[in-house]
Amino acid sequence: MHHDSLVGSLGVIAVWVSLEEYYENKGIEHYVFQTGAHKDLFAPWRGPTENEKRLIQNKIYEIQNRMLNTVSQNRSIPENNLHTLKVVKGEVVRGFQAVPMDLADGIVSTYKEAIRRAAEEAGLEEGAYRVVRAENIAVS
Repeated sequence: MHHDSLVGSLGVIAVWVSLEEYYENKGIEHYVFQTGAHKDLFAPWRGPTENEKRLIQNKIYEIQNRMLNTVSQNRSIPENNLHTLKVVKGEVVRGFQAVPMDLADGIVSTYKEAIRRAAEEAGLEEGAYRVVRAENIAVS
């Protein structure tokens, strides 16, 4: 983790943009054929119903709880302690601040040091791995 990396925002967000009024004003018609009541969740041609708002909010809480449980287990941080961290409330902290929160293992200063630490964590010895930079990868 670099000293100035941004860490955190351990939260979940879902955005539903409704273009219903825009479509109406522009005279855009739409036709929907679907196999279930919720197949068009997050569809831009309409806003959510109150029931859908509750449904989505509940899913957001479920995902948040699962994520915090995973962080708690993998970082050995009691889940109750996680809820006190500002990063759970959507804020970010700098790398050096994440270390005492147990959200990062340590600080590295250079790219080479980060590669060495990653290899060390993976149990790889010098020369037993190859670093491939993204700009060298052909996308087909």
